[in-house]
Amino acid sequence: MFTPFREYFSCEIKKFKLPFWNNYILSGAEFLAEPQIGFFHPLYFLCYLIFDHFTAHEILTFICFSLCGIGAYLLTRYWGLGFGASLLTALVYMFHPFNVTWFSYEHMLMNSTAMPFLLL
Repeated sequence: MFTPFREYFSCEIKKFKLPFWNNYILSGAEFLAEPQIGFFHPLYFLCYLIFDHFTAHEILTFICFSLCGIGAYLLTRYWGLGFGASLLTALVYMFHPFNVTWFSYEHMLMNSTAMPFLLL
């Protein structure tokens, strides 16, 4: 479901149109009201505006995993852990089962990315 949505979203915003309605689903359905995609997240919107949807997905995944590690590292350093423990925590948080399970869903990775920064 998400790959065709990403493709449609990417094509429409490159035409400088906001796709409120998608005619390609059955006899049509609202599109921007889909809560699972997160169309207006700044990273999501910018990547899909600049790149094709496959490249944008890869870039977003890389950014989210990187920010997960950076956020976990900064949080554990703030809590007083040493360098080694913080680095291990960052690596474990980057590849914990939630992120690996929801790997292809950017909106879930963005939630996981925000958590350490919210706690910090």
